Amino acid sequence: MTKSSPGTTGATLTIGGSADASMVPAGTAEQGTPDHFEAYCQRTLGWFTSAEPPGGCDPATWRTARQFARAQAAHRFGGLVCDGWLPHEVAADRLDPGAEIGSGGQVRRPPAAKQTEATRVAAAEALRELQRLTLRLSPVFEQTLDLAAIGQWRGQASAVDAALNAAHYAITAKHGENVSARATKAAAPTMTVHRTFRGPAGRQWEPGQYRLSAAERADIATWVGKLEAEASRRGWGKPEGFDTWPPFTITEPQA
Repeated sequence: MTKSSPGTTGATLTIGGSADASMVPAGTAEQGTPDHFEAYCQRTLGWFTSAEPPGGCDPATWRTARQFARAQAAHRFGGLVCDGWLPHEVAADRLDPGAEIGSGGQVRRPPAAKQTEATRVAAAEALRELQRLTLRLSPVFEQTLDLAAIGQWRGQASAVDAALNAAHYAITAKHGENVSARATKAAAPTMTVHRTFRGPAGRQWEPGQYRLSAAERADIATWVGKLEAEASRRGWGKPEGFDTWPPFTITEPQA
C-alpha cells in the first residue's frame, strides 16, 4: 500500500511482505521497517495478532478477517506517517520529546536546534558516567541524551540542558553517597588479628587487619566479656584454649 498526503509532500509509506518495506516521512532520514508495522499491529489488533484462529472459527474466514484487519491497520499507520509521525513513534504510540499534535492533527516539531560539539560531548560523557554508576534517569531524559550524544537531537536545546542537569544531579548525589560511605568506613575501628581464632557466632578470623562495623565491635566486646568472666569464675589467668589473650588488638580511629 502506498499513501501520500498533501500535508506531507513526498511522504511515502510502503507496507507489505517484502523485506525492503520502508517509510520516508518528508524532512527526515528515518527508514521505517516491517518491525515498526508489526509492533503497531501487536499493540492495536488484539486477537488478530495471532495467525491461528480461535477455537470454533473457520480457518479460511479467520485468514480473511485477519488480512482485512491488517489492511486497515496499514491504512491507519500510513495516515499517521503522513500526518508527521515517525515510524518508531507510531509503533510506540508516543511522540519524541518536543513534538506535539497541532490543531489540524498534524505533528509539529520545534525547529531543529544547531547542536554544538560541546553539547554532544557532554551528553556522551554523562551517559558513560551514568552507566558506570549504574544509574537510570526518566525515559525521556535518557532518550534525549542518547540522541544528543550522537548529534541527532532535533528538539530545543533547553531539553538537552534539562536532561544534562538531571544526569549531573544524579551523578553528584551518587558520588556524595560514595564519599559518605568511605568516610564511615574510615571512622571504623581497626582490629589486627595476631592469631587465628573463632569468635562470635563461630566466625573464624585469620591473621590480618579488619575494619569493624559498630555491630561487629559490639559483638566482639560482648564475646570477650563472656570469656573473661568465665575464666575469672574458674580462676584461670586467661580464657581456655588461648595461649595469647586477646588474640587481637583493636585500634580506635583518631579523632
